[in-house]
Amino acid sequence: MQYDLDRNKGPTGEPSLASTIYFFCILGCRIDHGHHGNNAKRALFDALAFEDAVKIATEMTDENDTLIIVTSDHAHVVNLAGYPKRGNTIFGIKTICVHYVNKSHFTTLLYGNGPGYGSGNRTDVHAADTTDKEYIQVAATPRFEDSQGGQDVGIYARGPMAHLIHGVHEQHYIAHVMTYAACVADNNKRCEDIVGNGVSSNSVTDLRLVLVTCTCGLGYLLQLYSIF
Repeated sequence: MQYDLDRNKGPTGEPSLASTIYFFCILGCRIDHGHHGNNAKRALFDALAFEDAVKIATEMTDENDTLIIVTSDHAHVVNLAGYPKRGNTIFGIKTICVHYVNKSHFTTLLYGNGPGYGSGNRTDVHAADTTDKEYIQVAATPRFEDSQGGQDVGIYARGPMAHLIHGVHEQHYIAHVMTYAACVADNNKRCEDIVGNGVSSNSVTDLRLVLVTCTCGLGYLLQLYSIF
């Protein structure tokens, strides 16, 4: 898929991320690709497209019979820095103040490593159009692409068994929640036990699952699919 800023939005063009919500697993991989290239604008606009997909998922489903889980498998080394002025665009430049050693401007968004390192001498970016979609943010350390970050990522859920998503979890826990909610794999007998206690079979076996994720990690997806 193209970046959301670049795709053909016409009737013969590429579908939006939101329009792919008919599938079981919705991926926002281009967020990941943008950050790897230190291209913050493309990454963040695809995050907005990802938000649209989540909204469509909630509108098309009933939380009484559909478990929606929204998450990512890792963070990136992008940082918000520099005490920008109120109202300054997130893609803008921080005004010079007396505390800066070489009195050079820098962008509000910066990367810890990646292709934006340049020559290693931090140049004043004031003359650049940092709001352009092609602009590559400055990185502190050279790398052919930015690395994944070590921060925890958010996970959100609504629907049956959504209460199991809370606090801090290991990634594999998500797969266990999904199989438990859907009564499949190691949990395939759970719904039988519930029905045996007098609960309608339709109320426990007609669960729908939607995973909306920023991940592009093949191993992570295989882990999920292998248990269904």
